[in-house]
Amino acid sequence: MLALNSSAFAKVAHKSLVYVDRGIVVLNKPPGVISQVQGTTRSKDGNFLEVLQNLQSNLELDQLPLSVHRLDKSTTGTLVLARTPQMARDLAQQFQHRKIVKTYLALVIGEKRSFDKLSGIIDAKILYRNGRPVKGFTGSGIPSMTSWEVVAASHSR
Repeated sequence: MLALNSSAFAKVAHKSLVYVDRGIVVLNKPPGVISQVQGTTRSKDGNFLEVLQNLQSNLELDQLPLSVHRLDKSTTGTLVLARTPQMARDLAQQFQHRKIVKTYLALVIGEKRSFDKLSGIIDAKILYRNGRPVKGFTGSGIPSMTSWEVVAASHSR
């Protein structure tokens, strides 16, 4: 998937819709797009507000869709937006209480023999500084647990 900045993506966001109903809009976010409204200031990457305005216009919504979670700028995936403040509160609470399960797919290069086992759990704390995770730290942080498994592998040549 081609990386876009928020301004470029704003022009075509309505073409990346995955699902729409009375309560939510689900969008396929490409890498390179910032998925949070950052006030009225524009960064070199644009502003996610433009994406929301495009969706409001193209879907003929009464108000801007509301962000209830985010994806990192470099991450592609589905982004859930609420159509009403009440739905935004409900979804935010579900995310907070971990009622919504997020699944990620990571593509890596390697054969099955590249892995010492085919599944596992990473149980490590994450430390954030200025909103970004700190790499290689030891000590206190936010608990985080990720289950992983190899679902397919390439073949050697």
